[in-house]
Amino acid sequence: MLPPLVLVTRPIEQAGQMAEKIRALGFCPVIQPLLDILPVRIDLKSIPRPDALVMSSPQALKFYDIPDGWPDGWMDIPVFAVGEATAISAKKKGFKTVVAGQAGIDRLPSLMHEFSPPLSPKARILYLRGANITKNISRILPDYDWTEVVTYRAEQADKFLPHTVQKFPELSAILIFSERTAEAFCNIVIRSGLENKTKNISLFTLSPSVLKSCQVLQWKTCYSADAPTQDSVIELLQNSILTQDA
Repeated sequence: MLPPLVLVTRPIEQAGQMAEKIRALGFCPVIQPLLDILPVRIDLKSIPRPDALVMSSPQALKFYDIPDGWPDGWMDIPVFAVGEATAISAKKKGFKTVVAGQAGIDRLPSLMHEFSPPLSPKARILYLRGANITKNISRILPDYDWTEVVTYRAEQADKFLPHTVQKFPELSAILIFSERTAEAFCNIVIRSGLENKTKNISLFTLSPSVLKSCQVLQWKTCYSADAPTQDSVIELLQNSILTQDA
């Protein structure tokens, strides 16, 4: 019996690692990036030194290395990161104090309030983010002095790769991690006349909001992860195997 086909929609830089993880679960991954991460070049040296940095994605640092112009002394600034992957990215860049929130951006405000030594109520916070975000933490914590800087943008794909079109009728599951990915996927499916095929495919998403963005299509079954992490989505996929085998 052939392993079930799973469509991996992560950006190309993340898709390979994701594919290896689900292959280890007994699935056959089909890689179809739906977002292309592109740099938005900025001069970090022109920004006054903040009291803390906030990063909601590992992509926020992707295009910036110390030789490219991280100002002197910035590696000592505390970083508040959404998710372990973002925290790892910050540490690799050389930041010494990195605090990771594991439950999405909603956990970050409490981490910032609990930080020691405490941040000043009017602390200068530099928020490095993408051009499109679902939640803006600066709106959640308006008392801080925020500077928002877009360091990357995600360009949506407008068509599937040939191998995806070929394999689409055979897919057992699709993994979708963001609302913009969901939007790109649904648009391509509709334009390609593949709507009837999704009725036989199980959908695994990062969060209820991502799931909602996919409801323009009909699915065999739909799942939303308990926590907004890649590992939670993988666990859902693994549990689906156990359920089918039971």
